[in-house]
Amino acid sequence: MFLSRGPARNKKRQTLYSSPPPLPAYKKTPKSVSFMSFNIWGLPWPLTTNPSRFRSIVDVLTFHSELADVIGFQEVFCNEAKEALKHLTFVYPYHSYHQMTPMKSDSSLLSSGLLIVSKFPIVDVDFLTYKNCSGFDCFAQKGAQKVTLCLPNHLYVDVFNTHLESGNNEKSKAIRLNQIDQLLSFMNNTRQVLPFSERLILLGDFNAPPFSDEYLAITKNGFFDTECCPVKHPPSFANPEQRIDFIFTSSSFSPYDHSTNRRLSLRRSGVLTDKHSQLSDHFAIVAEFQFPVPSI
Repeated sequence: MFLSRGPARNKKRQTLYSSPPPLPAYKKTPKSVSFMSFNIWGLPWPLTTNPSRFRSIVDVLTFHSELADVIGFQEVFCNEAKEALKHLTFVYPYHSYHQMTPMKSDSSLLSSGLLIVSKFPIVDVDFLTYKNCSGFDCFAQKGAQKVTLCLPNHLYVDVFNTHLESGNNEKSKAIRLNQIDQLLSFMNNTRQVLPFSERLILLGDFNAPPFSDEYLAITKNGFFDTECCPVKHPPSFANPEQRIDFIFTSSSFSPYDHSTNRRLSLRRSGVLTDKHSQLSDHFAIVAEFQFPVPSI
């Protein structure tokens, strides 16, 4: 089954804390934290396919809740998907869903379809709406969702969840590259507002394969692909088989040195497949990080 193991961009940002909040009281400090990205194919009516599978998704994620502490969903558009995912609250009590907000010169009819659920407190949220799109993608307010998480051991992580332009032609590729430029600028700006978070997770459906121009535009700007070499993982998209979903980390993570103090280090990553692959046209991908060894 497992191989290798909010709000829109309003005029006023919703900020829950202007400085690092107090840590919650955990009964037991976990040794690691894991992130999942999952495009659940929750297209709006009349494009919804087999809506009963959304409750199956919830059942699988609840039963295997040890696989992920934080989940970034994409394509949460239809009401059946939204209603089903509410049942994750028992395992993931903190959540941020991007609601559609009317904007000037915006003809979109849907929200971004982005949702983040977490076992850890969300202490800040923000959203970027991409300025350009084409075709059916313009019906949704595609963008990037950001949450700041308060983890144990006095660690804070900014998680960015996004869904880039679809399409295989040159126009779609150019739009994706422009969206990545907007995304990188957005990530840099939010860090200036809340500098106490030193670690970044970027996950989602990028609609571009490994080592494409879009992929390189991200990795050449200081981000590490958690599913990259030396192990080749299964594809994240079913038809045709290809990897277009990713979990990237900033250079402040230490993916190879597990002993580096005060840094989270990558332990393992993988893809949720096998009998659960029919739950969506995408597979869920997971990356797990080890907490730093406390200073003595």
